[in-house]
Amino acid sequence: MLTTHGACGRTWWQSGNRTSHCGGCHETFASLALFDAHRRGGACADPRAMTDRDRPLAVETRNESGPVWYSPAARDAVRAAHAREDT
Repeated sequence: MLTTHGACGRTWWQSGNRTSHCGGCHETFASLALFDAHRRGGACADPRAMTDRDRPLAVETRNESGPVWYSPAARDAVRAAHAREDT
């Protein structure tokens, strides 16, 4: 379902209870795990700065619905699955 946050006007594709839009920083996350990772100590972390061993935990993907932060591992797995279907 296409969803728009009234306070900031950002639009995203709501995928059940998996997609999360932060009412504080107005970033949208493709998973609850990424959303939870960006909220530490009651404050929002910049998704661009979220890393583990110098690797990004979140990458921004822009689509027709607007920017969404994904896990690089999840994004790469989806791309690999689609590539296998195309061959």
